[in-house]
Amino acid sequence: MNNRITIKDIAKEFGCSVNCVSRALMDAPDISEPTKAKIRKLADEMGYVYNKNAATLRAGKSRTIGILFDNMLNPFFYIMTNYIWDRLDREGYSIVTFKNSSALFSETVVRQILSDNVDGLLSFLIPTPDAQKAMEDNSFPMVVIVRKTNGLCDCVYINDEEGGRVAARAFIQQGYKKPMYLGEISDLDCSVDRGRGFKDEFEKIGVKTSINYIDLAVVNKYAAFFENVVRSGDMPDCVFCFSDLAAYEVMSVLDRYKLDIPVIGYDNIQKEILLPGTLKSVSYDKKEMSERAVSMLLNKINGSPESLPHEACIGVGLE
Repeated sequence: MNNRITIKDIAKEFGCSVNCVSRALMDAPDISEPTKAKIRKLADEMGYVYNKNAATLRAGKSRTIGILFDNMLNPFFYIMTNYIWDRLDREGYSIVTFKNSSALFSETVVRQILSDNVDGLLSFLIPTPDAQKAMEDNSFPMVVIVRKTNGLCDCVYINDEEGGRVAARAFIQQGYKKPMYLGEISDLDCSVDRGRGFKDEFEKIGVKTSINYIDLAVVNKYAAFFENVVRSGDMPDCVFCFSDLAAYEVMSVLDRYKLDIPVIGYDNIQKEILLPGTLKSVSYDKKEMSERAVSMLLNKINGSPESLPHEACIGVGLE
């Protein structure tokens, strides 16, 4: 078996230093374009395969971005990751994904991410204060995406309270008077904000809302919760869910019991994925959100002098 071609082999064949070949392959500005082209052509002809780990050691950067989320079964995260990946690929970065079991992540998770030598992190989860301190102590750039961090760190977030109001107004226009909200964990601000907006809008017309936060980290937890609601007999006449995934779980229960109750989700994943049936959903521009989060993170990685924290809010509508 032939040994793997290295930059030393290319340098010997080309008649230059290893450093010259290395900088040419990294597109360094101090190497002329004709020389770069010749070295790249020779590298291709010799069958050279780029060694990312070696390049990382030489350059001090991995050109890899971490993405952190909490539910690998939720297609929303893959839609967003696809948009993020497209933008990062144009910038010459690759990605590595990380999973945490809850919507908040700890200092332990930060240590795990740092050990993978990524240049920065895009997180769909909120750091605990200890996790945020660990990142600051290590000068590690991070941007939280989709969720508001209330000044803890940089973020690109959705106007979640307005999202709840949008859903409520849609139900109110159709005359529904016994609404229910199924939220995520009770210490997740975006979940609480969606419920607050939903509740407040119904209160304007004197209607009380059933607000429920499901503090569990189990598969199909929304379906299990709503199954108990059906069995109790105390049924709502409309349901607003924290996410489309939650909405589809509720709809599966309604279908099994042959019940006709309208459901509104959140994130509008049907815009990117063709799914059976029709689900009304609070929607926003996921591509714009991804682009803005990546731009914010790359500015931090490249030493942007702007003060922290940065925040950007994305508007919502119903589709």
